Amino acid sequence: MVSFGGTGASAGGSKGGHFAQQLLSLLAQGPTGSLLQQYILPLTNFSSVSAAQLPLLLQGTNFTTLSTAAVLDAAGGRLDSQQKWQLANLHQKLFCAAGLTQDARRLPNSVLVPQGNFSIYVYKDNDIVSQHLAGESHSYEKPEVEAVLWALRQYKPKKQHGFGAAASLMSGPLMVDVGANVGTFLFKVADAGYRVAAFEGMPTNIALLRHSLCVNPRLAERVALFGTGLGSATDSCAIISDHINVGDGHTVCGADEIKRRTTDTGYTVRGEMSIRRLDSIIAEDIQVMKMDVEGFELQVLEGSESLLATHNVNYVVAECTFGGEPRQRQMLKFMDARGFHISLESFNGPWLDPAAVRNGSSKLPWNNIFCARKQLVDKQPAV
Repeated sequence: MVSFGGTGASAGGSKGGHFAQQLLSLLAQGPTGSLLQQYILPLTNFSSVSAAQLPLLLQGTNFTTLSTAAVLDAAGGRLDSQQKWQLANLHQKLFCAAGLTQDARRLPNSVLVPQGNFSIYVYKDNDIVSQHLAGESHSYEKPEVEAVLWALRQYKPKKQHGFGAAASLMSGPLMVDVGANVGTFLFKVADAGYRVAAFEGMPTNIALLRHSLCVNPRLAERVALFGTGLGSATDSCAIISDHINVGDGHTVCGADEIKRRTTDTGYTVRGEMSIRRLDSIIAEDIQVMKMDVEGFELQVLEGSESLLATHNVNYVVAECTFGGEPRQRQMLKFMDARGFHISLESFNGPWLDPAAVRNGSSKLPWNNIFCARKQLVDKQPAV
């Protein structure tokens, strides 16, 4: 365990002293302090910093480069789903406590833009989503965001266990944002008062999200940012994007496939990303899951098999355009087999005929599919 002398913890109001005070406060927070001591501090070089060096704390620690995958792997199977959520939230708090959000050099090609009740960092240039968020409407995929918020409002609360604000938060509905990008969905959902587990694998997107959470502490309390990609198995892959939409990451695994996807295509490798199974991280009911991972959605679903089999996932909205008809029909059949009604329009239908989905004759999506657990909806006329 890290300890400090009495003078070191205050350090004259410096950034290092401020961080030390917040760290000591976190260490004193019962279960939170235990998670910090067991699973985050052992991965950092924080313990090598003496009390006398606290003013230089930012240069002496690696909190800002510590990966989510490393934290999760350190925890292994010793934590339940909600503890992993708390661990990711704690990881973000430590990033913010390091006080680096005012250093613009750490976020090249970025700008802070208003989004109603909050502001977020987006790409300044060469990114379509960011252009919409920074534009007059300050929105992107507005109908889909509204659909997710509607689905969250359908949550039926269960009997609350525990006491206080933390227990209330952890008992509320969970939205899982797979492919969080720069935060189009997660910040709107958090602003509406809901809990979000956000998954994002592109390093530059993760940096924007972390800094946005730091400037929105009210919302950060409700968000666990898992800076990792999701798939069907633990892996390490590349993430690529083109030059006109730099934040639009595509997951590519294997040297030959990376070469094929980046040779004379306009796409560039933007970094390495970890891949983890969703059901190795989340093991609780999910009110809404949103997926937009540019053709990797089926792998994410395959890595959610145990979750889908043992917990209620009530609503799923997923991009379903990549891979052509065979891939689209595979996704439709996957969701039907796991007990979902499927619509090409909304969470209220109209629903595709399950028989047509199974025999491959149903309509195909032009963009997203909206899936609702069959027990939640009345049968409506099939199309």
